Amino acid sequence: ADRETGEYALQIGFGCDPTRVDELVAAVQAEVAALRAAPPAATYLQRVQEQARRQREENLRDNGYWLSVLENAYRYDESPEQLLGSVERLHALTVGDIQATARRFVNPDQVVRVVLVPEATSEEASGRE
Repeated sequence: ADRETGEYALQIGFGCDPTRVDELVAAVQAEVAALRAAPPAATYLQRVQEQARRQREENLRDNGYWLSVLENAYRYDESPEQLLGSVERLHALTVGDIQATARRFVNPDQVVRVVLVPEATSEEASGRE
């Protein structure tokens, strides 16, 4: 989300064999539809919370992270101390919160699909694979 404009975007990206693009895009669309229809499994949320906790531990040891925190606090006139509650806020999330957010912000009718494919080699272009 962009704090200044209030706009948001959800990006889902993955690498794959170009012949599987349609299959995997359909699988992603099915997962998004399932998330909008029902909350995710509690174990999924627990894994995400644990990953975030470990990432936060690493971040707290990184000067670049602290520089970013202080810069954002200054830019948006916020207290850098609010960062200290971020893990607690994450752990307060429920699977219902995630589903409600998906229903509110993920609109399957507003999608931009971009597919990057490798450039054909000279042998492939001439049909001599």
